[in-house]
Amino acid sequence: MSTPGIPSVVRLLLCLLLTALLLGCGDATSATPDIPLIETTVARDLFATLTAEVPTATSVPTPTPTLTPLPYNIYFGDLHVHTSRIHTIAAFHEEFGRGTIRLAHLHARDVMQHDFIPVTNHARLLADWMWEVTKDVADEFTRDGEFISFPAFEWTASHSCGTHCAPARPDYPDWGHRNVYFRSTDVAPLLLRCNDPDHDTPDELFEALPGPDVATTIPHHTAAPRLPFDWSTVNPDYDRLVEIVQHRGDYEADIMQNGWNNGQILGVVGGSDNHIAAPAWPEGVTAILAPALTRDALFDALRNRHTYATTHGDIILHFFGDEEIQGSILSRRSSIKLSGDIESRSGGISSVELVDNGAVATRWSPDQTASFRFEATQQVGEEPHYFFVRITLENDHRAWSSPIWVNYPTPAPTPTPTPTP
Repeated sequence: MSTPGIPSVVRLLLCLLLTALLLGCGDATSATPDIPLIETTVARDLFATLTAEVPTATSVPTPTPTLTPLPYNIYFGDLHVHTSRIHTIAAFHEEFGRGTIRLAHLHARDVMQHDFIPVTNHARLLADWMWEVTKDVADEFTRDGEFISFPAFEWTASHSCGTHCAPARPDYPDWGHRNVYFRSTDVAPLLLRCNDPDHDTPDELFEALPGPDVATTIPHHTAAPRLPFDWSTVNPDYDRLVEIVQHRGDYEADIMQNGWNNGQILGVVGGSDNHIAAPAWPEGVTAILAPALTRDALFDALRNRHTYATTHGDIILHFFGDEEIQGSILSRRSSIKLSGDIESRSGGISSVELVDNGAVATRWSPDQTASFRFEATQQVGEEPHYFFVRITLENDHRAWSSPIWVNYPTPAPTPTPTPTP
């Protein structure tokens, strides 16, 4: 489990210094795929010097949950990271060639002390060789038990956000934005761009993916101004999660109204969606509940919605329904025992709210304590219910559990793949 150990001001300083160094080195006009694999000596030495001078924060023990032993560990990371604000193809290629994809990995692993990262650059801006480099860097940084990187890209269809994410045809609707993630580089296909006539609709995107056991998609900023999302395009085989918080704000109300209240079974994640190769800045972190830090274990947990979202990775959240973990779908029952254990690493807990079908069922005010445990029994009769937990800290940081669904039809289980060698 990650322990954020570097103050935010120093993290930002490191990010800016590394960005300046990496963007100031290398042949900007070269399009050879080995340039992003070069880590400059100056940047590496400066990074080592600065991080050595920053004391590591003392680890806060994880609270003992109501269900022991736990069937999972908690791993933190940002699932939505871009490497450039530039949205013209030529300039984006130039900046990519200066090593920003490696910078994103270094920032995630060594500055934020995260456990995983995918870099989700817009597919429409990527050349084929850049996609190959993206996969190569993901493999280079992946070390089981230490740090995991997934190959990923963003597929978009919004008329108002520029040519890099506009639909292929002017008569197409605003289908919205999705990130596409792959279990490993071995199963990641060629780029699927929104301006390619063979992949320019959500249905064509899903048809081109290699299968829901090795690929998954996550919609984001579902109600952002000028960036609408078409909820009718949700594919339950691929869209297993939705991004509830990022730098633009949170989308809980929209997800409840257009997703959960309409029967959608979607877990939640957080992602910064920043475009400066700096994961989790200014906010947006995903916690994955998985038995091991491997690609297969993390990907399976994502597919099974065993996740929660935070503004920052400083909240430990265990949430159970009849001893099943968050993201679970429970069979028929007339009542359910809900329980949770919460630990804050950066400020007291102001409120804990248990939400039942979109309405607050119970609200606790822990009086700014750093930890809190709750239990509640809810009567559900024969009706479908979804429950989730919303947490607010005294410093306004927040967290959302993935829901637990009761009396919902249970989807067919995702096939368990052979572990990637």
